[in-house]
Amino acid sequence: MTEEERALWGRKIKPARLAANLKQEELADIAGVDRKTIGNIERGKVVPQTAILRRLMVALDMTPHPSDEWPEWLKTYFQMIAPLLIRIESPRREELMRETMFMLGDAVAGGGGAGNPLSARAAQARGMGRIALAPEAGSKLTEREIAELAETAARERDAEEQVRSEVSRAAEALGFD
Repeated sequence: MTEEERALWGRKIKPARLAANLKQEELADIAGVDRKTIGNIERGKVVPQTAILRRLMVALDMTPHPSDEWPEWLKTYFQMIAPLLIRIESPRREELMRETMFMLGDAVAGGGGAGNPLSARAAQARGMGRIALAPEAGSKLTEREIAELAETAARERDAEEQVRSEVSRAAEALGFD
């Protein structure tokens, strides 16, 4: 843990101790840490050493939230889009989130973009809620292209699920249910 991260967690010790209805002396006994050290950490006079911080966190049953490890730019992004998403009516919001997840999934999977017929057909298949493995009337897809289309659609579904999970965790971290 960096010094900045230890300082951040150090500031969370007192609220966690109070929520657990513990006195400094009680926490000191449970964690095997000097009471004065706890007081200094809670007042922000010292940045706790990693070993001491871990003992306090274990004693207080504190675990990091996944968003604590996100880079600052990602936290800032979620802070910017959350108020916008809240203002969008529900049916339209879900539609926009779905499209956003597909675009992000394409980017993660290294999708070809607008000029790639396989990506275009995979996008059409997603819109129909199923994978279209048969070629459209008048198209000349080879078996290999059909297999690539199926693989692309499978990667996009996996990426979509991963993005959906990340969006859900981000919303949870920001206090949205």
